[in-house]
Amino acid sequence: MMNRRLIFILTLLFIISCKIYSQPQIRETVWLQLERELFLPGDIIIFRAELLENDTYKHSVLSNSIRLELIDSQGKNIKRFNLVLDGSEVSGTIDIPLNLKTGWYYLRGYTTWMRNFGEKYYTVRAIRVYNPEDKTYKAGRAGGRLHLDIRPFVETASGKPVCSVHATDSYGTGIEAHGFILSGPVDTVLYFKTDNTGWAYSYYNAGHADRYQAFAENFPKDSIEFNVLNVRDSDGDPEISLTERYGYLIVDMNKVRDNTEYRILIHRLYSSSWYNSGRPVNGMLSFRVPLNDIPSGISQITILDEENNEIFRRLWSDYSESLSSITIEGREENINIGTDALFNYVAPLNLNILVHSLTPRPDIYNFLPGLPGWPALSEIPSSDEAFRAWLASNTYAEGTAAAFFHDSLQYPVPPSFNNNSDEGIRYYPDTRPGIIRGRIFDNENNPLALKSIAIAILNDNLFSAARTDQQGFFAFTFPGLHGSKDYLVNYYNDYEPTWKLEIEDPFDDIKSLPERGRPDFSVEEMEYLNKQGLLLQLNDIYNEHDSTLVEPVIDSQPGEPMFYGKPDFSIEVDDYIKLPNLREVFLEVVPFVAVRQRDGRNRLLLTGDNLLSDNFPALVLLDRIPLYEYDDLLNLPPERITRIEGINDFYIHGNVVLSGIVSIYSKNGDFAGLKIPRSAIISSIQLSDTVTYEVPDRYPVPEKGYPVLENIPLWNKLETSQGNTVTVKMNDYPGRHAISIYGFDSEGRWYRGVKLFNVF
Repeated sequence: MMNRRLIFILTLLFIISCKIYSQPQIRETVWLQLERELFLPGDIIIFRAELLENDTYKHSVLSNSIRLELIDSQGKNIKRFNLVLDGSEVSGTIDIPLNLKTGWYYLRGYTTWMRNFGEKYYTVRAIRVYNPEDKTYKAGRAGGRLHLDIRPFVETASGKPVCSVHATDSYGTGIEAHGFILSGPVDTVLYFKTDNTGWAYSYYNAGHADRYQAFAENFPKDSIEFNVLNVRDSDGDPEISLTERYGYLIVDMNKVRDNTEYRILIHRLYSSSWYNSGRPVNGMLSFRVPLNDIPSGISQITILDEENNEIFRRLWSDYSESLSSITIEGREENINIGTDALFNYVAPLNLNILVHSLTPRPDIYNFLPGLPGWPALSEIPSSDEAFRAWLASNTYAEGTAAAFFHDSLQYPVPPSFNNNSDEGIRYYPDTRPGIIRGRIFDNENNPLALKSIAIAILNDNLFSAARTDQQGFFAFTFPGLHGSKDYLVNYYNDYEPTWKLEIEDPFDDIKSLPERGRPDFSVEEMEYLNKQGLLLQLNDIYNEHDSTLVEPVIDSQPGEPMFYGKPDFSIEVDDYIKLPNLREVFLEVVPFVAVRQRDGRNRLLLTGDNLLSDNFPALVLLDRIPLYEYDDLLNLPPERITRIEGINDFYIHGNVVLSGIVSIYSKNGDFAGLKIPRSAIISSIQLSDTVTYEVPDRYPVPEKGYPVLENIPLWNKLETSQGNTVTVKMNDYPGRHAISIYGFDSEGRWYRGVKLFNVF
């Protein structure tokens, strides 16, 4: 039996010899943290986002920025941000518009790199917004249907028949439900009591699904529907069971074909951790997997036959809430407002600490944000029984494990993603903040390589040049620019009117969002919202603050020097006699510049001492915007132009070689009345924003004695210097509070501790 170390060595040797497969691309996931999911218009969403490697949940260093969007239930973007990461983390605030209607809204987080793998891996957090002006909403759950998904399976540790139960409403949202299912008048098949996540774990007495009857508290019988999933009806199907004994995960297979080799692969999404193969004897085959060889988090156990068919898939995890809990002790259960509270704890370093007013049913205590091997989608229930039910009901997509064995390889090799495949890499990671990407095609949609591209940032005095790669892609990075910018980009050599210039949208399209229907608000939640509304009014009275996420950007002044520095020549047009057009100005006045006809087009050439200048294009700028078509330019009246300057020698800018530069300035800075060139695109981009949020400084107190009424006294990382104690200064927000210490350790294990206390 092979362990994962030997498999890795053999796989590496196979990769080297074949030179076909690459190592798997790093998958990223955004861990998006909110302290609540219940808001009012005019309220502020406080968030923390951490970018993690999907397989390890260690901080990802691949991307430098993330996209964050606030979206309504119809898929309309309300606000969107491109945020610079600091140490793979960012925190900040988002103002909720005052005119938002009551309903479900979504925060969506992803990186440019994640766009290569589909939006199913994006992090989407649902929030509810209640508008007090909407009088049609009342406290209490709206009437609806209860749907139960029941999945029988064999319990891994004991081998007993059990099942998972997932209770959802008409829109697939998990809900609390309490009931049972009968087969016949008195034969109880299962009893269930789901938590806030909708998941439950129950014994299961197998029976005939068509004879079942479901009953649930507070739901009429005719409003309950259920579905029993993955019940084998054929006696010829393989029987596969999992048990844990003596430090091994034992996979037993019965009723399998003796003349077939079966393979077992235990893997993360697209990285393998353990592999073996074998042939049955008398229809039986067992695999013994050392538990120490399965990494912490979530892996999938997949069994495949010789034809690469996946005949069995089951997620496995070592997660246990009881084993990873953190104990937090405080000296007092009741704390006065404005005083210091001391808490003691024992926890791994570098976890998060959050102290906040307790909201009704906060999902931070109901869900795990994710586990290594699974995207951070905040949909995994945290309690042990609900987690086991969730684990038994989810798998990776069909074909994920089979992709390791393309071309009939003897050993699993993580599938590669390249530009020639259907899943090719199109979007490159943001290794620098602020990127504009695009592509050039000819009239037959073929990419154009090694074409010169120029970009002018219209808000600033900035010009950049680049060339397309072999696939026609180009990219510009702006590490020092933040916020929204207008720009013009165009190609300016070998121009053909049929070429197409495309700019990549920095944000991904919204293809699908969960359907959740009308939100419900309990009596407790309505009381909380009324209190929150009062606090928002008091904050507006006492504290003048601007919680805008994006800081204003001070644009460069037009009088600043150009990128090429001091010009070789500079002509003030008004110093010379009036000529009929700009063509005559170049012929009679401007040195080193000549107008020539080539291929039926007007060209501007630099006529200095450079013998090779004809082999490289000259860069012609009008009000800092590159031009290639010169007919209209040469016919301009000179009185619209104030100055012509330039460089009469080779100039290298980025990876572009220029034979020289001619820069023309209009008197009014209005492009001298010309239209934007046909070879250009003018647009705007949301470059990445630098934003940090520190709780004590969010609402500066204008005068001593004014109350501090924010919901969060502390939300940050635990520092090494804090040891095993933390002191928190409480604000003036009275009521029930909670302190939570939570996060992932260096091995990807999840830790969390919670303590409740009163502030008065």
